[in-house]
Amino acid sequence: ISFGNALTGSIPTELGNVAYLINIELRSNQLTGTVPEFLCEFDDVDLNNNQIFGPYPSCLTAGELGTQDESNCE
Repeated sequence: ISFGNALTGSIPTELGNVAYLINIELRSNQLTGTVPEFLCEFDDVDLNNNQIFGPYPSCLTAGELGTQDESNCE
């Protein structure tokens, strides 16, 4: 979907309503918050290089989550 576009805030829940998506790449943005469970429905997820904090859904692998900057997480 989008990477490196300086997206901020939480992952929009509306993405879970887009029926034709099978892959979602939200890497290298400034996304914060937690990972919504609906991302488990995608075949391929890339959330690397954001500011998302856990707990993470168990369906996502370390490769899909990548490196997260959790320094500002409460």
